Amino acid sequence: MIQPGAGPTSSTIALGRVRAIGLDTNAFGSKHLSLERLSDLVRRAKKHGSLEVWIPESVLWEWAEHAAAEHKTAVVALERLRRAGLTTSTLASKTVDKVLEDLRASLDKVGPPLKVLPVDDVARAALRDQIMLQGPAKTRHAKDGSLVKTGAADSAHLRAFCAEGDDDSGLYVVVSQDNDATRAFKSWDIAAPRIFSSVHDAIRTVFEMVPTDDAVQAKCLAFLATQIDDVSLGSLKGDVEEDLYDGQYEGEFANVGAYADIPRHPVGLNAVEVDRTNGFVTGTMFALANVTAEGVTQDTWGDSDLLK
Repeated sequence: MIQPGAGPTSSTIALGRVRAIGLDTNAFGSKHLSLERLSDLVRRAKKHGSLEVWIPESVLWEWAEHAAAEHKTAVVALERLRRAGLTTSTLASKTVDKVLEDLRASLDKVGPPLKVLPVDDVARAALRDQIMLQGPAKTRHAKDGSLVKTGAADSAHLRAFCAEGDDDSGLYVVVSQDNDATRAFKSWDIAAPRIFSSVHDAIRTVFEMVPTDDAVQAKCLAFLATQIDDVSLGSLKGDVEEDLYDGQYEGEFANVGAYADIPRHPVGLNAVEVDRTNGFVTGTMFALANVTAEGVTQDTWGDSDLLK
């Protein structure tokens, strides 16, 4: 078991604890979804092998609402162009619920490691934030000049990230252009995660910071190669001893043992599990080495001999 931070392994194996990139509504530079860029991010995360992409359910709602408004505008625009004889194209109207349904279907096609986070368990706290003007909540002027409280949706996004990360902000980063995110975490007395203003910046930093599982295994194997000659591998039994005596002697033998000679050469790892939360790597190592077996034999005449 390798644990970075303990002994000589700390400078040799660095496990990035980040396991997810969380997306806010404006992660793609506007309040609209870019399915192409999202698919590219998920593809990169899947290839990496150790990262997820988190989207709170409330972000989907906002994307759906904005897309429904754009869709309505497009329907009206196309109808005007058709009446003017400039196009024959038409576009059927859609309710916001239908847009949300289509959006979910598109995300289902993207597949893992994309993960939609439910907000049911954080909705009450998010609404309380808005009413109490806590977290990311604030007031803004309505068209009639009155003050309107906002921020429940933003609170739901951020609280969903907290819940999925068990309040450990080191496990995820957030892509958001809102300046209220850091203030929200401070209000909740929770350390803020790393916040990026663009998906591009998040990809460039996180993918460099978090090694793939294959890279972790390679580093573990390289580290073990420097340590294997200095550790006890225990005794070797079974076929080694049977081959040693191979029925040559009739009688008894004792103090039988076998051990791996030096140098030893690690050749691979199997059943490796990478625990990025706690910084552990466990698995089985395979190594090549010459083996020496020895034992004291006693024949039927009572004569003893050391066989090696």
